[in-house]
Amino acid sequence: MQLCYKLCRRCRIRKLTEEFQPRGDGGGYRHICTGCRNKEGREKSATPLGTRARRSILMKHWYGITLEEYDELSAYQNYVCAICLEVCNTGQPLSVDHCHDTNEVRGLLCRRCNVAIGKLKSVELLDRAIEYLTGTRTVKVT
Repeated sequence: MQLCYKLCRRCRIRKLTEEFQPRGDGGGYRHICTGCRNKEGREKSATPLGTRARRSILMKHWYGITLEEYDELSAYQNYVCAICLEVCNTGQPLSVDHCHDTNEVRGLLCRRCNVAIGKLKSVELLDRAIEYLTGTRTVKVT
C-alpha cells in the first residue's frame, strides 16, 4: 500500500492525504488540512462575523453603515434588542434591521425578533396579529 502526501497551504506541513477533506466537485482534496480548517473556523467564530475588518466591509456593503455606526447604535440601545429588550439568546451580535423598500436602518434586533417581523412581512399583517392576540379581531368561520 502506497501512502500519498499533500502539502497544506496554511501550515506548510506535508501530511497524509487522509488529513485533507475531499473537494466538493470530486476533483481531489482541499488545499488546507482539516486541522488548519478547524482552527480557522474556531478563530472566526471567536469574534462575531469573523474579523472586525470583514465585519466592517459587510456592514457597509449590506446596510450602508460603518462598524463604528453599528457600535454606536448598539450602545444607544444598551446592547439589547430594540423590541424584546434582551441580549440575543443565540450569542450572536444583534442583527441590523432595515426597511427593504428604503434600505433605512431602523435599529438592532435579536435573531428571534428579526425573524418574527420578517415572517409577518408588513405592518398590516403585524396589526392583524396584534388584534388577534389581544382578542379585538374576530375570525368568521363559514
